[in-house]
Amino acid sequence: LIATSWPAPWDAALSGRNALCLMPFQPMHLRALTELTPFAATAPATLDRAADLMVRIGRAPVLLAAGRPSPGLALLDALQAEADRLMLEGATPWEVDEAMTAHGFDLGRYEAEDLIGLDHGYARRRAAGVPRTGKGHVHIADRAVEEGRLGKKIGWGWYRYPGGGGAVIDPLVEDLAREEARFAGIEARTLTQADITERLMATLARTCAHLDLDRDTLATVLVHGLGFPRARLDQVLG
Repeated sequence: LIATSWPAPWDAALSGRNALCLMPFQPMHLRALTELTPFAATAPATLDRAADLMVRIGRAPVLLAAGRPSPGLALLDALQAEADRLMLEGATPWEVDEAMTAHGFDLGRYEAEDLIGLDHGYARRRAAGVPRTGKGHVHIADRAVEEGRLGKKIGWGWYRYPGGGGAVIDPLVEDLAREEARFAGIEARTLTQADITERLMATLARTCAHLDLDRDTLATVLVHGLGFPRARLDQVLG
């Protein structure tokens, strides 16, 4: 069994029956989702063995068709983009995080990004050729990284972590957001916790509707990949 989480450079070499792409979600101590995607020649038995191994080590495997884009990343990207829009419109990262945890998420989006490392998403956007400008694209995450905000590992991300301790609000993030809002011609307004929650849930519901996956698979991705509250699945899955 040969598994890689970064298949692009190895597609030609990993063409045997025993190879597949395995992508665990992060932060790994809080996210059990692992997406398994076969290559063209991957044997069904290889997928079965990999899925069985994931279950035995406490992961939550989702088997995808060959060449299928990651549904977990699609949902995360949609959630992050909407959260960033909310920040441009007047919310702070901690207000978004508080709204999410109050709704039942195990972790807010920005605190999760700090644990993973903001540079991970930045590198993925650059590798995918995501434009720095253009309709609908929000700069805030890129600018945060370019200012040196890499997350908890260096003590500075969306929050500050003095002495390696817990998250502390960083007022400079508000300044960054307001400046980007001015550049975009957006006037900040007061957003309630209900406003934030409604927007995020609507975004996830729309994204789920476009993914063309069965309910059980979507539930696994949401709960084990995004920390979504199981009791509220009907809000986004119908």
